[in-house]
Amino acid sequence: MVELVEPQLSPKAIDEVFYAVNPHTFANYRDGYLSLWGQMAVTKLAEAQKQVKLVVAHKDVYQDIERATGVPWVAIALLHLREAGPADVGRWQCVLHNGERIIGTGKRTIIVPKGVGPFSTFKEAAIDAIRREGLDKIDWKKDGVAYLAFASETFNGFGYRNKGIPSPYLWGGSSVQKPGKYVRDGVFDRNTMDPQIGTMPLLRVLMDLTGYTFNGAPAVPVASATGPKVPPPAAPSVASRVDPQRGVAAVLKLAYSVIQTFLKRKN
Repeated sequence: MVELVEPQLSPKAIDEVFYAVNPHTFANYRDGYLSLWGQMAVTKLAEAQKQVKLVVAHKDVYQDIERATGVPWVAIALLHLREAGPADVGRWQCVLHNGERIIGTGKRTIIVPKGVGPFSTFKEAAIDAIRREGLDKIDWKKDGVAYLAFASETFNGFGYRNKGIPSPYLWGGSSVQKPGKYVRDGVFDRNTMDPQIGTMPLLRVLMDLTGYTFNGAPAVPVASATGPKVPPPAAPSVASRVDPQRGVAAVLKLAYSVIQTFLKRKN
């Protein structure tokens, strides 16, 4: 008779199994991010400058969250722009998780990630989103540009890689962007061009306008924001079992099922 028991794994063992089945790791993608960053030209420069000036004018709000989490205020601000849009900067009614306008309403989110909240303040919601994604556990000074790219893709999901295009969540409004957009969770339209500016062009403009760097020195040589448009390398083709949008939870479930398959049975 087979007796089922709960798997007992060390954190190291869990990490080894997880990374064996999960291609979406910072180590796998770091060089690709920096390659695209080094070639990128900002194509929606005026709008990017307008949005950057807006978040800079409210940076005290983001810096307050930085003090609570250790995550650079710039990363928080640019994720907020991408999730909620510039209309929420100064209004503070949308959650950082997915841009839903539920702060102060007593409601929980109804889109991925579902069921989080309720939250009474933007700061409370932002701290929760940051901790859920583990953004407070990394060394931003070591590799901030690439970490922002990875955090952005983690927030939105890795499904664009399966479509063979760079994610517009990161690269919208730049020479890197290609047609194609998830118009809603799980629904991809090859002909739609995402109108929003991605986090990486916004970061470039912010660094150009303010001189901000994550560690006091440029991470890589940067191209001019209005410089020549160099065709980016093809997006890597990654075989993934995750859902097209925000698929990290599915990967974790897959990893756990692998663990169970090998370790939950005892003769």
